[in-house]
Amino acid sequence: MSKPRRPQTDAETKREIVREIRVGDLTQAAAARRLRVSAQSIHRWMMRSGSTPRPSRFVAVDLTSTPATSISLVEIGLARGRTLRVPIDVTADDLGRLVRVRESTC
Repeated sequence: MSKPRRPQTDAETKREIVREIRVGDLTQAAAARRLRVSAQSIHRWMMRSGSTPRPSRFVAVDLTSTPATSISLVEIGLARGRTLRVPIDVTADDLGRLVRVRESTC
């Protein structure tokens, strides 16, 4: 005997989830867990709505106000769990280029 199917998610709930993802309040993975649906379902809802999730925002960090230490590298978390380690004195322009190159190669 097969398992009973889970009730389908209504259109209004799908629109609300897509909106929350689009504005950055919710990730696709968190939405899938919350609704107990597959990540592929959430992705399909996003594509059907003509939306893609907004990329994470770049957060500026001012390290000049920290006490003098022997820090020589900064580790930056990128999408999909990747990491970029750069010298502490890297310029913002160079860092932006490095992130774009790293993101485009994976």
